[in-house]
Amino acid sequence: MRERIQEDFLSSFPEIYREQRGFLSRYLKVLSSVYDEAQEAVRRRAEILDVEKADSERLIQYTAWLGLDCGDGRFKEEELRRIVRHLIHWNRKKGTKKVVQEIMETLYGEEVFVQEKKDGEAVLIMQGRRSRAEKKKMLFLLEQFIPAGIRLKILDGSNTSRMGESSFVGVNSILVRPDAYRMDIQAVMK
Repeated sequence: MRERIQEDFLSSFPEIYREQRGFLSRYLKVLSSVYDEAQEAVRRRAEILDVEKADSERLIQYTAWLGLDCGDGRFKEEELRRIVRHLIHWNRKKGTKKVVQEIMETLYGEEVFVQEKKDGEAVLIMQGRRSRAEKKKMLFLLEQFIPAGIRLKILDGSNTSRMGESSFVGVNSILVRPDAYRMDIQAVMK
């Protein structure tokens, strides 16, 4: 195998230098190992950039190349893979409500409603219940894509309750789960 590689290496030179037992042949045998490594790297270049085959470390490197620092271990490998697949597309839509909705749908499989307020605050409303750590992870990612100066709050709707206009909450009161969230007259989320 090694002899064949060295022959391939010599075949890249003009005919006059291809003498097998000459000085140049012996000299180039030493350099052929560097050439072999370079050739192997060229053969693997497509594999190196394949998101589906990349390990966590390489996926973190890809996100850094694309402007997102995910190196603190908060994302699982499959989440990183999905982030890398969509990151260029998301960067093009940075600063819009649409990108926040797309991120939530892509990573968490959940449609969300984003309510923007005038005081520099936005509220993201979702149906599923999330842990505090999961919300922190969502905020970290979403804050990379919202406009500068906007504060984002996440409101999950699994344990929300409603009261009628003539309700009194006492010690033994029970609050029922809502059928829909009402932000205002125009917006209803089920």
